[in-house]
Amino acid sequence: MRTCECKANYSGDGSVCREVDSCETSHGGCSPHATCTKTGPGRNDCKCNQGFAGSGTSCSEVNPCSAAESGDCAAAATCNHTGPGQHTCSCNSHYEGDGRVCTMIDYCATNHGGCSAHANCSSGSSGATCACNDGYEGSGQACAEVDACVQVPAVCSGEATCTRTGPGSAACVCNAGFSGNGAVCEAVDNCAVNNGGCASRANCTRLGPGRSSCSCHAGFTGTGETCTEINPCEHSHGQCSPHATCSHTGPNAR
Repeated sequence: MRTCECKANYSGDGSVCREVDSCETSHGGCSPHATCTKTGPGRNDCKCNQGFAGSGTSCSEVNPCSAAESGDCAAAATCNHTGPGQHTCSCNSHYEGDGRVCTMIDYCATNHGGCSAHANCSSGSSGATCACNDGYEGSGQACAEVDACVQVPAVCSGEATCTRTGPGSAACVCNAGFSGNGAVCEAVDNCAVNNGGCASRANCTRLGPGRSSCSCHAGFTGTGETCTEINPCEHSHGQCSPHATCSHTGPNAR
């Protein structure tokens, strides 16, 4: 009489024995998120599925966006966990790209950032900043040419004529009777220079800025610009007797 018994890791009635497939029982002790692979009679290997990590008997979902994984997103992008081992990358506000490469948006590249043609456009992390150019004023989105001739404080003297020469610029010329650089003008005293154009035998009288009059000294006659000594002997014989000699002794004197 005999008995037959299958060896370890085999199953059957002894007459017929077949290899035990441990993966068929309790998934071979593997994690539900692992693949069980038969490696021999009663033996198996557990390997975590894609998107999971661990020993095989224990598997945890991989989050590529975790600090340990960091994903492959750009520094200026947000990592979005979409499933085991899966993620998407999207560029943050004010950046553009595929999420793995993100560049700051140049807001000035389109329509000058909404700035005026007379403004400087600066692109930053929050959008475009507009600043009117020199000689212009306004919000930056709208810039108007500055009229220097109506600015306060005035660029020219009150005794000067202001001529607009461009945005924010002007030329100042002192009015007649005044002298200076236009920004500062002082009244001209004609009599202070060359006796105001009067003769040396004349008095110069200032009448106002750049205006004067000339009057010959006593004993002289003329326009003031020219003065001639009066000879009384030339007029009515100096009131002398016809039987006398008239001698000129000085201006209007005999």
